[in-house]
Amino acid sequence: MQFRIDNPERIDSEAIVRQHRTGDEIIVQFSNPCYSEKLLRQINELCERFTSNFQVRFYGHYQGAFDCGNLRFLPAVRSLAVDCLQAVENHRSLTELPDLDELSLGVYLLDDPQILGGENFKNLKELTISETKKRNIDLSHLADYRLLRSLFVGGQTKGIDAIAQLTALDELRLGQIGKTVPLGFVNKMANLGSLKLILGGRANIDEIQHGQLKTLSVVRVQGFESFNSSALPGLQDLHIEDQIRIPDLKFSADNKNLTKIVIVNCKGLMRVSGLPSLINLNQLRISGTGLNIEEILASGLPPQLKTFAFYTGKSSLNKAIRDRLDELGYKELERAA
Repeated sequence: MQFRIDNPERIDSEAIVRQHRTGDEIIVQFSNPCYSEKLLRQINELCERFTSNFQVRFYGHYQGAFDCGNLRFLPAVRSLAVDCLQAVENHRSLTELPDLDELSLGVYLLDDPQILGGENFKNLKELTISETKKRNIDLSHLADYRLLRSLFVGGQTKGIDAIAQLTALDELRLGQIGKTVPLGFVNKMANLGSLKLILGGRANIDEIQHGQLKTLSVVRVQGFESFNSSALPGLQDLHIEDQIRIPDLKFSADNKNLTKIVIVNCKGLMRVSGLPSLINLNQLRISGTGLNIEEILASGLPPQLKTFAFYTGKSSLNKAIRDRLDELGYKELERAA
């Protein structure tokens, strides 16, 4: 869980230490320049004390640009978010933080194509790069990020093929990537376990053929109308949401590793076939589609399925379906172990 401290006037270090001991991620964040050098240095002492689950964030600053020069008072920061900002000053101060492990960079008016060339960035383990007005950030520098495990790229495509060289990367999230941008580089990433596509546009992801990928999410991708499940035989978790043009989903024994399927707000979806062949499927959640519950039940469900939820746009019908599924022995929610 996350515990956020907004625009603090003072730092209660011992209270933060106690909260950190619970295992929560602590985020100290500022939406306006209410911080002083003294306050930031106190936060830096906590950065020295904690090796994980402690982030410092600067966002908003609607009165003007955030001055990254203030980061000189946080030399020990490991997790830093400078995001949801229109503009910044002295942004090269970001490249002078020697202990940085995690960075979220989202400055809409940032115009520095080579910002990712900072030497200290090569030690990052997690990186988020959000959309900028010119979308001109050169991603080719990512080829040197050998420790990177998690990456989000929003709206940036220059040099995107360099992502294929991230041999340690486990989680890749791509946002607002246009349909003309090839994604075949994903096939070269043997250790990639999770892929999420959000916004942007493309008719399908047939070019992605990856035997080891375990988790796939496709959310609000404009024009998405077909999904070739056989190209991802290692898939365990599938999430498809807000895809109104996709008419059917076909599964087979090639997808025997699937344990969870979530389908949300896919109103054009009229057919799902092959569910009985998913011998390891444990959880199935369907909401806001054109599917018929009776047809799904009649076609059969895999024997290992324990959690099955099906929702329509009508509360009375939802209740009747829930009662039916309860009688058949299916849970509505997955219970924690």
